[in-house]
Amino acid sequence: MSQHFLLFSNPLHGYVRMAQRLGGTMIDMVNNVINPLDLKTTASTAYPRGDVRDKVNRVLTMLNIYFEGLNDQMLSILSNALTRLYTKGEKEVIFSDLINEIKIMSDFKTNTNAQLLVESLSIFVDGSLKNLNRQTTVSLDKDIVVFDLSKTMDDRMREFYLFFMTDFLYGQVSRDLERKLVFIDEARYFMLHERTASFISSFVRHARHYNCGVTLITQSIGDFYTEEGGEFGIDLLNNAYSVVVFTNKDVPKKFIESHRLTDDEVRFIRSETGIQHPAGGKPYSQCLLIQKDRRFRLVVEGLELESELATTKPEDLRERGERSA
Repeated sequence: MSQHFLLFSNPLHGYVRMAQRLGGTMIDMVNNVINPLDLKTTASTAYPRGDVRDKVNRVLTMLNIYFEGLNDQMLSILSNALTRLYTKGEKEVIFSDLINEIKIMSDFKTNTNAQLLVESLSIFVDGSLKNLNRQTTVSLDKDIVVFDLSKTMDDRMREFYLFFMTDFLYGQVSRDLERKLVFIDEARYFMLHERTASFISSFVRHARHYNCGVTLITQSIGDFYTEEGGEFGIDLLNNAYSVVVFTNKDVPKKFIESHRLTDDEVRFIRSETGIQHPAGGKPYSQCLLIQKDRRFRLVVEGLELESELATTKPEDLRERGERSA
């Protein structure tokens, strides 16, 4: 059985060098094409072409993220148009198909909501997001694939991309039972919005059914306890097989209670984890590994290869820039 790795990159460009050095694929989400309307992202044994109802609901959520405030009439128009397109099953649906399907409504010329939708959706055909009006061109045939979101984005655009990228990744993970690993760095971005927090929680909960392991990485425990993320972040932590905690000065009360941490364990997280610099020795880190009721205090020593592939230290990056100049 082959083993595949899908790496969902952080927005800070951290894994790109690793993908390049190890012969993987780097997907720049500004220039590469993932079709947000692709029905195949919901394909399964029960629905080989894709689950029309599930995909329609995902697209409605995604468009509501971008356009903020679609009314019930607009959502109904979109739902009906998408359902008709997916049911036809003639080809992969793209945004220009959706616009044309709305335009052929019998009352389009007198329907203000339909006309507003067409005008809004034109950004995906003639506007700044027209690169999304194509069939999916992303190739995932390499063992390491990095989805790069390092380009500058505002909160709304980031939420939009996170949602449909995760939808696409969900489709890739669920298409077979080959072993896969997904790493999601800067997971806090999912917790900043209820819709992305809900979706990533569902993704993590169901990934194991497809022989996929998921690792969420963020810098602060509190990132999982945002008001927007609500119970979804808490569920992610509570249902995780393992929770690894490096240095955190702020250990949320809810985290302490749900994992039944002792005062000594809290003190360890706050004061003894993180990078240690022994006199005359090699720096190392310490962390607390939590597996249900079991606790392990671990020493973590980094390899030079790891630093070479994935460092974000400014001094290292500067030195490499000077060497390659």
